[in-house]
Amino acid sequence: MASLAGFVLGFYQHGYYLSQEKLLTDYFDQELIIELRLVGDLQEKKNSLRGRGELISYNYIISTTKSQIYLNFKSVSVELHEGDILRVKGKMSRGFGDYAAAITNPELLSISRSPPSFLRRLRQSFISRLRSVFDGDDCSSLALAYLIGDKRSLSDDFLGQLRNVGLSHIVVASGFHLGVVISLARRFLGKISRFAAVAGAGFLIVIYLALIGLSASLLRAGIVSTMTLCFDYFGRRLHPARAIVYAIALSLIYDPGFLTNVGWLLSFAAYASIVIIVPIVQRFLYGSGKVSWVAQIFITTVAAQIGCAPVSLYFFGGLSFLGIIANLLISPTIPMAMGLSFVSSILPICAIPAKLILKLQIAIVGLLSKWRWGILSIESGNWYVFLLYLPIISMVLYMAWRERFRFRSRRLAKTQKYGKIYLC
Repeated sequence: MASLAGFVLGFYQHGYYLSQEKLLTDYFDQELIIELRLVGDLQEKKNSLRGRGELISYNYIISTTKSQIYLNFKSVSVELHEGDILRVKGKMSRGFGDYAAAITNPELLSISRSPPSFLRRLRQSFISRLRSVFDGDDCSSLALAYLIGDKRSLSDDFLGQLRNVGLSHIVVASGFHLGVVISLARRFLGKISRFAAVAGAGFLIVIYLALIGLSASLLRAGIVSTMTLCFDYFGRRLHPARAIVYAIALSLIYDPGFLTNVGWLLSFAAYASIVIIVPIVQRFLYGSGKVSWVAQIFITTVAAQIGCAPVSLYFFGGLSFLGIIANLLISPTIPMAMGLSFVSSILPICAIPAKLILKLQIAIVGLLSKWRWGILSIESGNWYVFLLYLPIISMVLYMAWRERFRFRSRRLAKTQKYGKIYLC
């Protein structure tokens, strides 16, 4: 009942959210005075500063929703930071993706900012420290993207290569990165007691989300990981379908706009594929036998790719088959790269092996991106690509029926294991 109430409330709020966003269309291509709050820092790309803003008002009309606005400044005379409230003048145009609107080359009228919080100062201090240890090269940019989701200093060429090989998700703070943090806490604190492991992991979840922010994928991961820790501590089983339903309901209550957020859809598609498809396929192929870590990574990667394929084709009009190969080569090394990069901020000597791993990853991405045959391109926005879910669901149901698979006999944490990392 609680989940049903969450769904009803979330969808009701989403309907109101869409109706308010439609009001913005009446003001497109008009000169407006717009006030918004900067979400994240601006990124310098192709001689311009790009970022995301949360709409506060337009032409002095107060916005009652958290509409996301795409910002593109040609030049700014002052340094802007996350949380700054900007008043700009410019023309608002139709948005794209999860952006309700876009503003290109606006005139900055005023800035209102509060003193940086402790967490922001801590984040900036960590960024400066890591860049100094890595001498400010490409390795530091990739390490920061892994650890705190900061990809501002990654070049456009490298980001394009990541898209071509289906690895864009590795430089966006997501459930995988949160899973690495939780796994480390459980491994070291679990030697003390179960309570220490759960309390330590919960504390790190709160700190990690506070440092990086509640993006769509991280909010989903935070909800699922918290439920998993609590149920696991009390020795209770949590059905994967229930975990998905609870996470959807809670995230839509928090922000109904997530329903059309590409990151939110991809996050749930990947997570649902991992916790539902992977254990069924493993039982179908291996029975009750032990599955090697290579097979686990391969099956998990293929399942996530299949689950996200229709969403990627609809929004981006492209799909990279190289993602399977790239994930097999790079994903197993990410936890080690994250761990060594973090420790190197304390012990600079650890930057040497960290840089070796990061340089190897960059070289692999560059090599695979040259294989253009592995990329499928179609016209985006075609709803019929979602019909691909019909054969996927049918095949999964057949394998589950054939093996008489029952989720109730499995703990959610077991179905989430990816090598030695708990996916969230």
